Amino acid sequence: MATKAKDNTESAVSAPSEDLIFITYQGDWHHDPETRRIVRKRAFDSTRVAKVPAVSTGSSQTNSGSLRDQQHRFRVSKQRNVPLHKVDQLQELPRSVSPLEPTLRRLGDDSYRILGYYHHTFQQNSLAINVEGGWLAFTLSDEAVTHAQLALTSLTLDVDSSGKTSYLKHSSASMQLIRGRLSNNAGQFDDAVVGAVALLLIAESLQSDVTSSKSHSDALNSMLALRGGYNGFSHLAALQRVISWARRAYGLRWLRPSGAPQVTNCLPDEIDPLAKSIRDLQRDQMPDEIRAILPDSLQQVLAGFQTVSIYQSQPGQTKQKWISAAIFEVERMLMYLDDNSFARLFRSPREYCPLSSLFHLAGHIYLLIVLRQIHRQFPIVQAFADVLASKLKAYHRRRVATENTQGEKQLLLWIHTLQCISTVESEVRLEAQKGLLSVCQAMEIVDFAGFSNTLKQVAWVDRTLGEDLSDVWNTMMTAAKNLRNVSCFVLRKSTTTSAPTLCPAVYQRSIDPTNPTSRGG
Repeated sequence: MATKAKDNTESAVSAPSEDLIFITYQGDWHHDPETRRIVRKRAFDSTRVAKVPAVSTGSSQTNSGSLRDQQHRFRVSKQRNVPLHKVDQLQELPRSVSPLEPTLRRLGDDSYRILGYYHHTFQQNSLAINVEGGWLAFTLSDEAVTHAQLALTSLTLDVDSSGKTSYLKHSSASMQLIRGRLSNNAGQFDDAVVGAVALLLIAESLQSDVTSSKSHSDALNSMLALRGGYNGFSHLAALQRVISWARRAYGLRWLRPSGAPQVTNCLPDEIDPLAKSIRDLQRDQMPDEIRAILPDSLQQVLAGFQTVSIYQSQPGQTKQKWISAAIFEVERMLMYLDDNSFARLFRSPREYCPLSSLFHLAGHIYLLIVLRQIHRQFPIVQAFADVLASKLKAYHRRRVATENTQGEKQLLLWIHTLQCISTVESEVRLEAQKGLLSVCQAMEIVDFAGFSNTLKQVAWVDRTLGEDLSDVWNTMMTAAKNLRNVSCFVLRKSTTTSAPTLCPAVYQRSIDPTNPTSRGG
């Protein structure tokens, strides 16, 4: 009798997926052994029904199409060839996303590749969303949400035509599942429908798809109103963030004026002071030397990070709500700097970042500091620090000699980097110092004014942060000896710190190369 009941349960599990798992997400359902067993059994049955023939090297075969009559299931990809450099990722992925790994076998190779990229570089698309660590399980618990997330992720994985193809495939599949679910349930919707629509809205805004994004924006606003606003999703903070990110993405793409992103009224009413705080900080608290070299959009982002310190003085739950709002509000602005350039910058931790992306790196450093101060207990902070350290190492390994103007800008940014990361891991600080040294070595100092300004900046970092910049000083002194228009420079040790400081005796005098007595000593 018990065996028969068990068989009936497993038979019911093989029913269409909309009846299977997800109505309202609960944070610990995927830890239940019985649920994991059912999911594995269902996935095993589906792969056994649609068994794909093996493919020899250099050829490709298509699947038999046996799943065409089962539209509720994921389609098996027609192309079965897997690049050799993807094999390791494909082998590691099932263990990394347990207990839902069997469901991945039904996605196909292309979708498998996207999901592997999504998992291993998770902070790129959902840095602030996943602070509780439950977004991946939520994504894999429903087919419509999974396809919507794959559509969004494919936009940043492949910037060429293949990414567009994957985006269209997964977004179409997600919309088809959403339409079928709404029609079968008389217009009733669950959290999965809301999450899928929100993810599609973000992707469509990135793609500048005005028709689809307008339709999904209206649908999301209607569902939000029927649920009673953001509080209707208080059981899942990650879903609240996704909804706010989606409305923010639509507002940035279609409601903002030309130029820098502007804060729109997409967030809850109690978060409106964020806009004024960012404007005030951008005007009053941005250092002049940084304001002079950063684009307006990044100035606004950096000011937004500083806004978090204002919210830290708020009491209790209000404090946490405002801080969380500030984090993903600023992350949204970062995602829209130069459209998709920020997303392309962090496609791979091993990929070398061009020097033109240094502005975005500075913004990412700020985000690291904010997350470390607020979400110390979450492992995503350490993962983010690892990515940052990899980027800094890439700069050091492949430093490029630049023109004087670019060298000055990079030097200022590296100095500002040291200021920002003075409290984080020593490895990151060391890489920043190496970067500063490499820029100094690449610079060709041709006039006293530029050299004097450089010395002042390095002295300020050394004195303010207590960093050991002796290598930088030695490099600068070597460069100074080659200057033919510098009469005299004097360095002395400060009585209060170990940092060298500039003396007023530094001055400029015309030098006659043929008369050694004209040079100061």
